[in-house]
Amino acid sequence: MQQQLEHLASVRGNFPISPVYRERLMVEYLGTTTMTVTKKQTSMRAQMAGKVLEIAQAHPSLNIRVGTVGSTRVTGRTTIQPDYVKGLLSAKVVVLCQPNGWEGHYRFFEAMAAGALVMTDPSIHLPSGYVDGVNVVVYSISDLEQKLLYYIEHDEKRIEVASKGWELAMTKHRSWNRMEDFILNGCNDSQVHSEKKSQQRPKGGKVIFHVGPHKTGSTAIQSSLKQGSLVADNYVSLESRGGVLVDIPLFNTLTQCLNGKCPVEIQHQLQKARNNSLNIVLSSEQFDSNRPVEQIGRTWYMMLESLFHDFESIHVVVVYRRFFEWILSYYAQRRRCGWNKWSSSSLGRGPRGVNTNFVTFLASIGARGFYVFDKYFVSTYEKFSGHFNTTLINIHAERGDAVENFFCHPVLDAPSACLARREQSVEEVHASFYQVLLIDEIVIAAYDESLIDASITRSEARDFFLSTVGGSTQDLPMVCPPEEEIQALLQLSMQAEQKYFPSFYDTPQGKETLMQKFETMLSNRNFCSLDSTAMLADSRWKNALLELNRSARERRK
Repeated sequence: MQQQLEHLASVRGNFPISPVYRERLMVEYLGTTTMTVTKKQTSMRAQMAGKVLEIAQAHPSLNIRVGTVGSTRVTGRTTIQPDYVKGLLSAKVVVLCQPNGWEGHYRFFEAMAAGALVMTDPSIHLPSGYVDGVNVVVYSISDLEQKLLYYIEHDEKRIEVASKGWELAMTKHRSWNRMEDFILNGCNDSQVHSEKKSQQRPKGGKVIFHVGPHKTGSTAIQSSLKQGSLVADNYVSLESRGGVLVDIPLFNTLTQCLNGKCPVEIQHQLQKARNNSLNIVLSSEQFDSNRPVEQIGRTWYMMLESLFHDFESIHVVVVYRRFFEWILSYYAQRRRCGWNKWSSSSLGRGPRGVNTNFVTFLASIGARGFYVFDKYFVSTYEKFSGHFNTTLINIHAERGDAVENFFCHPVLDAPSACLARREQSVEEVHASFYQVLLIDEIVIAAYDESLIDASITRSEARDFFLSTVGGSTQDLPMVCPPEEEIQALLQLSMQAEQKYFPSFYDTPQGKETLMQKFETMLSNRNFCSLDSTAMLADSRWKNALLELNRSARERRK
């Protein structure tokens, strides 16, 4: 048997096996000795194998094989494996999946040479001459079952595609074909590019994937998307019964789709976009770099390529916001995580009950304060830009409106949405935002000092302080960051903008406006916190808190 297989492997010309006589369906999954698929496995191969196991359970009449065939690693790569070759030769369909770390592998042409119908996951470029639906079948996790059953039930179509794939492999992709191309054509790049261009499949429009990060105007962008602002520009969003999917609901839905359990309504929407060449816009900051690396690195890249492989292109959009604005908004968001609770916010109360305000928070990140910004913005950009066409959008361009800069950026090509947004007024951040933030800091400090009764809610305490100060905190004692931290905050902000938007930085709207805005926030004491020690030592505040607690006790009676 070994000699016969070696002889077959060395034969020049057509492989003497006809695809008409394939008897079984085989799914090859190399690289593991046992086939246990769990929800924790996130590699594309694990997703594919898990999906095929589901198909096998749903259709017991099919003879499906999932597992290792022959030896793996060095032995499997350096010697002929009879069981592996016999498995390929006896299969009607071979479903392949590329490794996570790169594209292309031996199994593609080994399966083609065996004469089976080859189904493969998407790649940036299929091997020269291969076209989806003509001589190979490209699947995604969401449509694998549908395509698999179709070709099993339609013998003539399966044999037609398999025969064309086999013929191309045996006439254009043997080792001597490569040598002939190299010697006779000098590896003509223009010819290669021409072949790749000619094999492009019919596709839907482009996919715009806005990934935030957090605190860069994502909520405003998503609100506009929910209102259908891009519909006139040939865009659609994924929807559920609750409306347009954004942020966490979108993240969860895409995760379902990438795991092969895409809701039927989402599948229909994707198919409609394909059939009508519509663009799709997605927005979820849950994909920023705060997520584990394996979720936004190669694995997510391959999964997204799989889900949208029959669209024109995928463009990832990352929005930039100046560091000194972003860090304050980030801090406020962290406080709001427990806005109506006393102890749920990670920044609401410090270790051992020590109050954490913006000044102490800024001091805690010290000279390496940029690490938080790097974690959300820089890492998000760099990870996605390694796999997709990634665009940085500057929130401070034009009128400084995140939605306008998003809609008007050339990557979206959305003139109707851009014009409509430019006709709207831009809302400034209200001073009350900073005031409420300051009041919440003093509320937490008073609670930590046991000066507020536990029956009083955090929001009730805030309302009490706001009414007591009469709507202004300007006359209250404040504590501000030291000069060196203020300068570090400014320098880090300038360095980031100069790095990512050098041309913009050199304009008056860049560096000059940045410094003006920073000075304005500095003079308004936006980077400062209320001096809780001085305030809570004041008899006037103590008496006011006693009255607050007395009122709470009266209400309980």
